[in-house]
Amino acid sequence: MMKFTTYILTALLALLIHSVVYGQEFPDHIIPITKDSEIIDFKMVDNALNELTKSVTNCIKSKQGDYNKCACLFPEKTENLETTINDALIKHPSWGESGKGLYYDDEVKKQSSNIFISNIKTQLVTSCKL
Repeated sequence: MMKFTTYILTALLALLIHSVVYGQEFPDHIIPITKDSEIIDFKMVDNALNELTKSVTNCIKSKQGDYNKCACLFPEKTENLETTINDALIKHPSWGESGKGLYYDDEVKKQSSNIFISNIKTQLVTSCKL
């Protein structure tokens, strides 16, 4: 009887955790990414952002310059990120609204990501300009 009770309590706890994590309401400024087409576009933006970030971080770590200098050493990756964002915004205009953030929970990789596209676009516009 004790094992059965433990099993039931464990199942109820798992159900409660699932409803809290996956049934959660998001604040108005967060757009949850759930549809397959959204996930594809989100991952493309996320990958382009990660590629640029990785290059800039390696540049800083290797003492080739500070953030401002290193951010300008990878124009092809910066342009790729900007193009990827613009392509995504054609399909999902609300993603670019000021103060809106995107949230994606990758259950396979067991990680989540947040992207604020309006902030990235602002940074792209102001970086490397004289």
